[in-house]
Amino acid sequence: MTHGTVYKNYKRIAAKIGLPGSTFHGMRHTFVSMSIDLDDSFKTIQGNVGHHTVAFMLEKYGHMFEGRRKESSERMNQHIAGLQADNDEQSKSTK
Repeated sequence: MTHGTVYKNYKRIAAKIGLPGSTFHGMRHTFVSMSIDLDDSFKTIQGNVGHHTVAFMLEKYGHMFEGRRKESSERMNQHIAGLQADNDEQSKSTK
């Protein structure tokens, strides 16, 4: 199958589903973005899109994780608070 055949069919299908201006690369980027949002593992995403390494994928898409730092920090704080509460309960029950 030639590049031209793939491109022509892609454009035909994209127009049919209401995305006439989309590009194959744009759809690939959307796929990676959605995979990240769905919390797929880095290794899974890397394999699905054919990047040579996870490091290469993170160089290209690492910016998507910037907003998640605060969420990660909040999850860790909640986890630590839960551990402290469990420890406090154990200390009370052994007295």
